[in-house]
Amino acid sequence: MWSSLMAVFRQQWLNSKELKEVRARENEGGPSCYLVRRHRLGNRLLSLSKRMLADGALSPSKAAAILGVKPNNVFSLTDGVA
Repeated sequence: MWSSLMAVFRQQWLNSKELKEVRARENEGGPSCYLVRRHRLGNRLLSLSKRMLADGALSPSKAAAILGVKPNNVFSLTDGVA
């Protein structure tokens, strides 16, 4: 029973993955600027910044200086970090 259920979910996952790849190929633009910047900065710096922002130990303007974005864009940059 579990193996058949797992097979159904795996097939759905593979189909959605293929659909995303097709849509990505159709899109002529590149990845978002936040995705590229996240990759360049690294997970450790981003997660540290996110934790310090949540604790109030780091202001958005100081985080913006560290991360290289405008203060209004700090939270959108750190949203995708675990």
